[in-house]
Amino acid sequence: MRGKAKKMTHKICLIIPHHISFQPRSLREADSLDEGGWDVKVVSRQSDPLLVASDRRLIRDRKWKLETVDLRRDDIFSNTWFLES
Repeated sequence: MRGKAKKMTHKICLIIPHHISFQPRSLREADSLDEGGWDVKVVSRQSDPLLVASDRRLIRDRKWKLETVDLRRDDIFSNTWFLES
């Protein structure tokens, strides 16, 4: 089919071992990739309830997505936290 050419979007997934608020290099990398036109997803673990709010504030105005693995002790995933520690 002629006419409109499809724009190819490059996707990347960054997997980091801790909260995004404790990973400034990964945060800058995600921002740079996003500015370069990449579709960025960051996957991180969440284990500290105090840092969850900090993570949310950090990504609030960013275009890229943050997906978290919740390992907090105080919720239904407490057994998972124990196994992952």
